[in-house]
Amino acid sequence: MSKTQKINSTPHLNRLMITLFLIISYQLAFSQAQSTATRNIVETIRERDKQFWDAYNTCDLESMSNLFTKDVEFYHDKNGKTSGLEALKKSLEQGLCANGSKLKREPKDGTMQIFELKGIGGIISGEHYFLVNGQPVEVARFNHLWVYENGMLKMSRLLSYDHKPFSSETQAIILSQEQLQSFTGHYQGQQTGKVEIISHSEGLTLKANGFEANLYPKSEDTFFMKERNITFSFLKDKEGTFEKIQVKENGQLAEELLRIHKE
Repeated sequence: MSKTQKINSTPHLNRLMITLFLIISYQLAFSQAQSTATRNIVETIRERDKQFWDAYNTCDLESMSNLFTKDVEFYHDKNGKTSGLEALKKSLEQGLCANGSKLKREPKDGTMQIFELKGIGGIISGEHYFLVNGQPVEVARFNHLWVYENGMLKMSRLLSYDHKPFSSETQAIILSQEQLQSFTGHYQGQQTGKVEIISHSEGLTLKANGFEANLYPKSEDTFFMKERNITFSFLKDKEGTFEKIQVKENGQLAEELLRIHKE
């Protein structure tokens, strides 16, 4: 290559470098703008989700209604489908808020996720607990679709499903057969009548008036049902024998059963 060719190639290389720099700068700026936009919508949905549940927990129907689209649809695994804003407001008024707000909702830590839907809005999903008198009674999953309506993010589609008693989430511990045998016997309560407690490989079985339920050990003296939020705590007397069962439903004392001794 001649000296003249080398000199003439320099402006070309400079232009190429400038072009590449501009392309890379544009891509970085575009990527950063996209990232900022995603963060903004995620934070907006997070904030509006909190506003909704704050209103839910206080039965603030007006605030809740302002966060729904006019064509909102609510799908519930037990109650079916509710279509339209007016129908959903009526359902909340006659159900959840009929006698004031007794049911409270709390998110389950570590389950919340938010995803952007470009040009639409976003989706928030997770799991949450429902509480009565401060005690969790139920756990469920949810998915909420947030879309833009008149420039505002509102909930358009709500899915609430996989509802199950909170107690079914409790992990059973393992007790020896000797430990389980110490709970067995006959007990009696004012409401329940006579109750028989027998042991099996994983816990205890309660039998009363044709009713039968499996009880699983939560601790060395407390058992739970998987079907309902009911616990059975066995209390000892001074001699160390289990003489009483305290039955609690949703954390509230429902019945006391006393051991029946054979004469």
